[in-house]
Amino acid sequence: MKADFSIESVDCLIDLPNDYETYPSAWQTLLVKLRNAVLRAFSSTLSARELRAKELLESQKEGNWDFMEYYFCQEEIVSLYCCLSMYEEALDYMDRVESCLTSELAMAAENGS
Repeated sequence: MKADFSIESVDCLIDLPNDYETYPSAWQTLLVKLRNAVLRAFSSTLSARELRAKELLESQKEGNWDFMEYYFCQEEIVSLYCCLSMYEEALDYMDRVESCLTSELAMAAENGS
Protein backbone atom coordinates (compact mmCIF):
# COMPACT_ATOMS: atom_id res chain seq x y z
CA MET A 1 0.00 0.00 0.00
CA LYS A 2 2.84 2.37 0.74
CA ALA A 3 4.12 2.14 -2.82
CA ASP A 4 0.62 2.51 -4.27
CA PHE A 5 -0.11 5.77 -2.47
CA SER A 6 3.42 7.26 -2.27
CA ILE A 7 3.20 7.58 1.49
CA GLU A 8 6.36 8.89 3.09
CA SER A 9 5.04 9.12 6.64
CA VAL A 10 5.02 5.85 8.56
CA ASP A 11 2.28 6.99 10.98
CA CYS A 12 -0.24 6.90 8.10
CA LEU A 13 0.27 3.19 7.61
CA ILE A 14 -1.55 0.27 9.19
CA ASP A 15 0.39 -2.96 9.48
CA LEU A 16 -1.83 -5.86 8.49
CA PRO A 17 -0.95 -9.50 8.93
CA ASN A 18 -0.97 -11.65 5.80
CA ASP A 19 -3.27 -14.27 7.25
CA TYR A 20 -6.87 -13.02 7.48
CA GLU A 21 -8.13 -16.04 9.38
CA THR A 22 -5.56 -15.62 12.16
CA TYR A 23 -6.06 -11.84 12.63
CA PRO A 24 -9.58 -10.92 11.51
CA SER A 25 -9.80 -8.00 13.95
CA ALA A 26 -6.93 -6.16 12.25
CA TRP A 27 -8.69 -6.43 8.91
CA GLN A 28 -12.01 -5.41 10.44
CA THR A 29 -10.37 -2.33 11.95
CA LEU A 30 -8.96 -1.38 8.56
CA LEU A 31 -12.33 -1.82 6.86
CA VAL A 32 -14.13 0.26 9.49
CA LYS A 33 -11.57 3.07 9.21
CA LEU A 34 -11.68 2.96 5.43
CA ARG A 35 -15.48 3.01 5.41
CA ASN A 36 -15.57 5.97 7.79
CA ALA A 37 -13.04 7.87 5.69
CA VAL A 38 -15.04 7.28 2.51
CA LEU A 39 -18.27 8.40 4.19
CA ARG A 40 -16.62 11.56 5.55
CA ALA A 41 -15.25 12.39 2.11
CA PHE A 42 -18.66 11.75 0.54
CA SER A 43 -20.40 13.91 3.11
CA SER A 44 -18.06 16.87 2.75
CA THR A 45 -18.14 16.68 -1.06
CA LEU A 46 -21.93 16.42 -1.07
CA SER A 47 -22.27 19.37 1.32
CA ALA A 48 -20.05 21.53 -0.88
CA ARG A 49 -22.00 20.61 -4.03
CA GLU A 50 -25.36 21.21 -2.33
CA LEU A 51 -24.21 24.61 -1.09
CA ARG A 52 -23.09 25.54 -4.61
CA ALA A 53 -26.42 24.38 -6.07
CA LYS A 54 -28.30 26.45 -3.50
CA GLU A 55 -26.22 29.53 -4.33
CA LEU A 56 -26.84 29.02 -8.04
CA LEU A 57 -30.58 28.61 -7.53
CA GLU A 58 -30.76 31.74 -5.37
CA SER A 59 -29.09 33.73 -8.14
CA GLN A 60 -31.68 32.52 -10.67
CA LYS A 61 -33.39 35.92 -10.94
CA GLU A 62 -30.17 37.61 -12.01
CA GLY A 63 -29.87 38.43 -15.69
CA ASN A 64 -26.73 36.41 -16.30
CA TRP A 65 -27.94 33.22 -14.60
CA ASP A 66 -26.78 30.09 -16.40
CA PHE A 67 -29.12 27.11 -16.20
CA MET A 68 -26.44 24.76 -17.51
CA GLU A 69 -24.10 25.62 -14.63
CA TYR A 70 -26.92 24.77 -12.22
CA TYR A 71 -27.66 21.60 -14.19
CA PHE A 72 -24.04 20.42 -14.09
CA CYS A 73 -23.86 21.09 -10.36
CA GLN A 74 -27.01 19.05 -9.78
CA GLU A 75 -25.67 16.33 -12.07
CA GLU A 76 -22.57 16.04 -9.86
CA ILE A 77 -24.82 15.56 -6.83
CA VAL A 78 -26.83 12.91 -8.68
CA SER A 79 -23.62 11.14 -9.64
CA LEU A 80 -22.49 11.07 -6.01
CA TYR A 81 -25.75 9.49 -4.93
CA CYS A 82 -25.62 6.97 -7.77
CA CYS A 83 -22.13 5.90 -6.69
CA LEU A 84 -23.65 4.77 -3.41
CA SER A 85 -26.72 3.23 -5.10
CA MET A 86 -28.95 5.88 -3.54
CA TYR A 87 -31.16 6.12 -6.59
CA GLU A 88 -34.23 7.64 -4.91
CA GLU A 89 -32.17 10.60 -3.69
CA ALA A 90 -30.62 10.96 -7.14
CA LEU A 91 -34.08 10.97 -8.69
CA ASP A 92 -35.21 13.70 -6.28
CA TYR A 93 -32.37 15.92 -7.48
CA MET A 94 -33.21 15.27 -11.13
CA ASP A 95 -36.83 16.21 -10.35
CA ARG A 96 -35.55 19.53 -8.99
CA VAL A 97 -33.63 20.14 -12.20
CA GLU A 98 -36.68 19.30 -14.29
CA SER A 99 -38.83 21.67 -12.24
CA CYS A 100 -36.29 24.45 -12.63
CA LEU A 101 -36.05 23.87 -16.38
CA THR A 102 -39.83 23.92 -16.71
CA SER A 103 -40.06 27.25 -14.89
CA GLU A 104 -37.21 28.69 -16.99
CA LEU A 105 -38.94 27.65 -20.20
CA ALA A 106 -42.24 29.11 -19.00
CA MET A 107 -40.57 32.43 -18.14
CA ALA A 108 -38.82 32.48 -21.52
CA ALA A 109 -42.15 31.88 -23.28
CA GLU A 110 -43.77 34.73 -21.31
CA ASN A 111 -40.93 37.09 -22.18
CA GLY A 112 -41.03 36.07 -25.82
CA SER A 113 -37.43 34.84 -25.94
